[in-house]
Amino acid sequence: MTEFDFAKINRELAARAAARNARLRPVKSFDRFFVTDYLTEKRKELSDSMTELAKTTGRYLNQADSFKDVDYYFDLDDKGPKLLVKKLIRKANKFLLLRNIDTQRHFNSSLLESNMVLSERIDTLQKQLSALQRQYDQSIRLFDKIASQIQEKKINE
Repeated sequence: MTEFDFAKINRELAARAAARNARLRPVKSFDRFFVTDYLTEKRKELSDSMTELAKTTGRYLNQADSFKDVDYYFDLDDKGPKLLVKKLIRKANKFLLLRNIDTQRHFNSSLLESNMVLSERIDTLQKQLSALQRQYDQSIRLFDKIASQIQEKKINE
């Protein structure tokens, strides 16, 4: 009697069926795929990343705003000679450091204000981009509707 290797026969039949199905499968149109799937996905990714960027920027700017007016003078916690030495050092450095600290505070404040203005501008541009995307989508839908009507007229004629 002849022995059959059923596993090998099943593999060969499965490979032939897969090759036949691949040959008979209709080819997808590249244009249809590109317009509907790819652009929609990219638009969604861009919108999501812009929203996340706006949230992150807002968090950082709010955190920076809370630190912009840090006072130079703070309470000294020590007692006795240690406190006296710290006060003497503070008095000796005041004329040197206070001017630099005020300049740095002014710079930080100006930089934060400019970042706030830029953040508001980014938010405005994001809203304009969203409006343009909606307008673009409406135009595409109208174009598709007109194209389908023209196609129907050609078929009816």
